[in-house]
Amino acid sequence: LKNLSPRMGHVCVGLQLNGKLKLFDTSFLSSDIQFQSFNPVTLRQYLSYDLLNQGNKVEPDKSILVYTKALQIDPQNAEAYFNRGNVFYKKGEFDKAITDYTKALGINPQYAEVYYNRGVVWSNKEELDKAIADFTQALGINPQYIEAYFNRGFNWYKKG
Repeated sequence: LKNLSPRMGHVCVGLQLNGKLKLFDTSFLSSDIQFQSFNPVTLRQYLSYDLLNQGNKVEPDKSILVYTKALQIDPQNAEAYFNRGNVFYKKGEFDKAITDYTKALGINPQYAEVYYNRGVVWSNKEELDKAIADFTQALGINPQYIEAYFNRGFNWYKKG
């Protein structure tokens, strides 16, 4: 079975300001993350830091904390639900991943990568009909999604 959407590895490392790329200063971060007062730029900095740090591989609990706090600030952030779902998946917490992917789809029902990743989780749980349905949804949004074709076919094969 193919891995989660490759999109999760793409990271925004800076902002385009006055025609120049400004990299984020991550020196404000410490092991004791403070989330008292945020403006949107700072929130983006935290989320970008987490992705740059690859927290979902190195420090998944810290990553989950970052996304949870981000969602407290912006509960309509489909990307934060998607990314936190990816961390839960990596930890093997499939039910929590499905919950976050479902919340992301409630915010943005045209998010093909979320359908795809939720399909991967359903497949890992041997919920093949649900996996096939999610891969089909991803393909309805993006007919060029090769991995979704592969995994839908693979799950049909597993069904026998």
